[in-house]
Amino acid sequence: MQRVNIVLGGQAGQGVNTVERILIRAFKQSGYHIYATKEYMSRVRGGLNTITISVGSSPIRSYREQIDLLVPFTTGVIDWVAPRLTPQAIILGSDTFLDGTPPTEHVFALDWDEEDEKNFKKELNTLCAGMVTALFDIDQNLVEELVKEAFDDKQASIVEKNLKALHYGWTQGEKLKNDQNCTFTLGTDNSVNDQTLLNGSEAVAVGALSGGCNALSFYPMSPSTAVAVFLSQQAQNFDLVVEQFEDEIAAAGACIGTWYAGGRGMVTTSGGGFALMEELISLSGMSETPFVLHLAQRPGPATGLPTRTAQGDLNLVLHAGHGDFPRTIFAPKDIEEAVQLSARAFAMADKFQTPCFILTDEYFVDTYYNSDQVSLPEMEPLQIIESPEDYQRYQLTDNGISPRALPGHGQGVVIANGNEHDEYGDTTEEITLSAAMPEKRMRKQQQMIDEALQPTLVGTKDYSTLVISWGSTYNTLKDAVESCAIPGLALLHFSQVFPLPKSITDYLNQAQQIIAVEQNFTGQFADLLQRDYACRIEQRILKYDGRALSCEYVSEQLNALVKGGHHE
Repeated sequence: MQRVNIVLGGQAGQGVNTVERILIRAFKQSGYHIYATKEYMSRVRGGLNTITISVGSSPIRSYREQIDLLVPFTTGVIDWVAPRLTPQAIILGSDTFLDGTPPTEHVFALDWDEEDEKNFKKELNTLCAGMVTALFDIDQNLVEELVKEAFDDKQASIVEKNLKALHYGWTQGEKLKNDQNCTFTLGTDNSVNDQTLLNGSEAVAVGALSGGCNALSFYPMSPSTAVAVFLSQQAQNFDLVVEQFEDEIAAAGACIGTWYAGGRGMVTTSGGGFALMEELISLSGMSETPFVLHLAQRPGPATGLPTRTAQGDLNLVLHAGHGDFPRTIFAPKDIEEAVQLSARAFAMADKFQTPCFILTDEYFVDTYYNSDQVSLPEMEPLQIIESPEDYQRYQLTDNGISPRALPGHGQGVVIANGNEHDEYGDTTEEITLSAAMPEKRMRKQQQMIDEALQPTLVGTKDYSTLVISWGSTYNTLKDAVESCAIPGLALLHFSQVFPLPKSITDYLNQAQQIIAVEQNFTGQFADLLQRDYACRIEQRILKYDGRALSCEYVSEQLNALVKGGHHE
């Protein structure tokens, strides 16, 4: 086997996230490549949450629905994930939770009595960690240390109870191996030990720090809050201010104030929070104050599905704010690129004195994997001047970029004005300047197009069918396209969705058939391409149920749309 998909299912409050952290670190430190993602309900307690942990002998980057090993530790899990179970799937756990009608005959109840089950009711997550690690022959001492680390802020009695649960689970796993031949054999890779393990939220945060972020402002909103939590934990190590404000409007205003004063601020939010910030986005555009915002998408409208994933906010970010002003929108394709583009967002915002956005989604921020490709970009210095006495903050220039100074740095007065203004920043309604200033601001757009990131082409260069995608869907689509035996098929993936590079025309003109794949109802990026490049994209694979895009789903859809397509 090259890959095993393990799914753990439980209620919110049962420590599902704790067992995830223990297992992915146990697998990684044992030399396995790992990939982990989750789906969870919007509940503080109860509901059904599942974690998928893919373990392999080679790198894993994509989401597959198939379940090889299911461990439920609450009722209802089997029916919840039934479509993902195959006849070969193995299900194990307490007979109390093995309800439902799975399509597999490989269902094994744990060999324990009611007293044992009662004793370890609160430690089921740790017990499951013991069971699973035993099936993979992971060193028990290693797992013990990880359990101690996971509960190091708890009382000694709680730590001891969890260690007992771990040992009990380990014994159950060993019994399953011996009695049922229930085991998994995968090759290991010693290089994994030295690789970096990050999830998407951590990657965005690390990239922001690499870009010089020294102030994060936010108002909590799932799934973006994970970025704020990580940065708050690192604040003292990086001379970083992390502040939760009273609302989203204040958080956005603080970010503008940070840049005006010479800092490098970022806001992290999700769709509903961003909707409240739009007036401040316009203020950044008019005052030409740099602004960086991370938006983790979730299904809308309104509260929608607050703990699910989507790509439904592209139009929101593309058109946010009243009036016309340039902006840059990044949508990292993977964790490695999230570090690079989050840092680049700070450089672009500073250089062009415009808003810059980092678009991710719930699937991306909650997904882990190990990588040896994570590199930290060098921080670029702020592009500022010492203001002369006759300083013109909004000086008309050929490229639209005016020299930016900071208040108190030099002899001149630094004015940031949300009204239309003259070159000094004083409010004006003079007809010539009322036209010259918008033209100046929009002149930046051409240079931004020249510096736009090129899309990534996967597959044959002599393609006839082109799959178009953007953001976090890259690895899953890459896997699906490469596994489909469809002649002339290629994937064109965008990590910068606005503005787009000039080369996009050549890519689109070569294709005889274009298929857009997006996680929204209308195909927002496809509509953008049709609007700006006069191409027709009638075939679209659109998923909008809040669940992650899987290799199986994409492969099935592609084979249905492309004539003659079939699997190898």
